[in-house]
Amino acid sequence: MTVDVLGNPLSAAQPGGAGVGPAPTSIGAVVDAGPWALAQNVILILICFTIICDGFNNLAFGLAIPAMSHTLGVEPRAFATTFAVGFAGLTVGTIGAGPLGDRFGRKPILLLSLFLFAIFTMALAFAHDVASLTTLRCLAGLGLGGALPNGTALIAECAPARHRSLVITIAALCVPIGGMVGAIAASAILPHLGWQNLFIVAGMIPLAVSPILYFMLPESPKFLAGDVKRRPQLLRVLDRLKISYPMQANFTRDEEIPEEKLSARLLFQSAYLRDTLALWMAFFFALALGYFLVSWIPTILAGAGYGLRIASLGLLAYNGGGLIGALGAAVLMERFGSRVLMLFSIAGIILAVAVGMTSGLAALGPALVMLVLFGLGVSVTAVTSPLFAIASYTYPTAFRSVGIAMALAFGRVGAIASSYVGGAVSHAQSAGLVSFHVSAILLVGSTLSLWLLRRHIPPLRRA
Repeated sequence: MTVDVLGNPLSAAQPGGAGVGPAPTSIGAVVDAGPWALAQNVILILICFTIICDGFNNLAFGLAIPAMSHTLGVEPRAFATTFAVGFAGLTVGTIGAGPLGDRFGRKPILLLSLFLFAIFTMALAFAHDVASLTTLRCLAGLGLGGALPNGTALIAECAPARHRSLVITIAALCVPIGGMVGAIAASAILPHLGWQNLFIVAGMIPLAVSPILYFMLPESPKFLAGDVKRRPQLLRVLDRLKISYPMQANFTRDEEIPEEKLSARLLFQSAYLRDTLALWMAFFFALALGYFLVSWIPTILAGAGYGLRIASLGLLAYNGGGLIGALGAAVLMERFGSRVLMLFSIAGIILAVAVGMTSGLAALGPALVMLVLFGLGVSVTAVTSPLFAIASYTYPTAFRSVGIAMALAFGRVGAIASSYVGGAVSHAQSAGLVSFHVSAILLVGSTLSLWLLRRHIPPLRRA
């Protein structure tokens, strides 16, 4: 039902507030005052699906390395460049898709990104050497890189402020869910159908669901409010989201920045400079550690004498811990604010240092290794997944996508670095212990980044 600014129902003669009055109405305030309805749940589920594809893709490639190494006759460390180039594609895709989302809309860039990712992931199945795998991995990364910043911005701009941090964190925790799905799928597909069919499945799923996203996913109301020509579409989206709006509303964004002035330079205004640099550091260390562990756990466990089954279970334990960590961080962040994340990071440092002081992963035994990876997953993902909510909280609508995209792109640089670090660690003596030393160093960087951040999300009761 459409209401006026005092909450009184509109007459039938003025449905939807079709007239445009002179008084400006903040689209942010209208969305924040709206409900969390069925439509928002559908949007969240659809966005979560695209992010699950991200987690599935990265884990599937890591698990396939032993099989690809055997088929192609190369050592596992030969794939370090493949990982790095793939992350470089993700970085370029992220940097390019963020501004495109701010200019052309979150939805079309999200759909285009998912389509490109699906096509080139399936093409990986037909690669015949490391060079072709590297090229296709890069092209798949170009597509996937644009999905996360635009998906995050879209769900952030459809959710009322009181639920925004929680839903963004829920969306982000779908990365470990994707990892769990990938671990289960890989353990079933790799031994019987080979690594080629694993990539075909990983690409066919997003391709098959793309039409559902096209018809069921709306555009961001905050993006639509920036163009008066899109007013009819904006009103349809608000009605679909069950959001009431004033009669004769002249919708405006909370901040109006001319389109020709939109650029990444806005992130370095004096009001945002410190938080921009702190966010970039936080994403760098968090994604470097996350991708280092997800990409190289199978190889490191294999080097410690464990088989494919234990390697798959290790990734399942790590991502299961990530799921628990992300949920726990979301709940605690609503009550205590985002500064609580530093406690998770410090706990991870203690765990990594403790394991690094043992005699080796082989001496720990499978059960204890699973427990350690579970705990590390809790810590790492509890720090990583809320970063998207913090970035969304930090930047205004006009350059939110580019803000998230640039922070994520800097995180992808960390992922690129982790590819070569992982390759070196996997070839070193006592690779398992060295990997935990590396984990502790990266967690220290995450802790310092969070400490430097100024725009932490406040506790819900204060917000």
